[in-house]
Amino acid sequence: IIVYTPDKKDLVEAIIGEELEEKIAWQNALTRAQKEKELDAENVYPWFNMSTSYYHLGQYQKSVESFEKVESRLPRRMLWYQIEPILAYKELGNYDSVFQISEYLFNNGNRAFSELYQLRGEIYLTQGDKDNARKQFELAIQYNQNFEPAKAALERLLNN
Repeated sequence: IIVYTPDKKDLVEAIIGEELEEKIAWQNALTRAQKEKELDAENVYPWFNMSTSYYHLGQYQKSVESFEKVESRLPRRMLWYQIEPILAYKELGNYDSVFQISEYLFNNGNRAFSELYQLRGEIYLTQGDKDNARKQFELAIQYNQNFEPAKAALERLLNN
């Protein structure tokens, strides 16, 4: 997050340059991660950064492939902060992986992960399982009463 006063807007935009355009920023991030990987292929972070970048570029299969190369070596809390690999699995329709990874995260120190309950609820809705979807949205709200996506999803579900 860049904090600046309105009079510095032109300066900030000049510094950021072409990366003001989100797609260019993600492509540049991918290029940097690929170069870092070439310097040290055993380093998990470039691989994870590639996974994140691929997700944001809409290349979900490549996102998953990059993630799977280092998944077992990532720090335990890595997916607490960036869930793009999980989102990529969802986009590919690999719901079993979404459920497996989210269960792992819930059971290993992050029970209050509202975004994951939201994803699970969305998947259950896709599968026509309204009861489990409702439970997941309610859990998302239980852990974060201000989590608007779950509140909206639950309201839509209850009004249909």
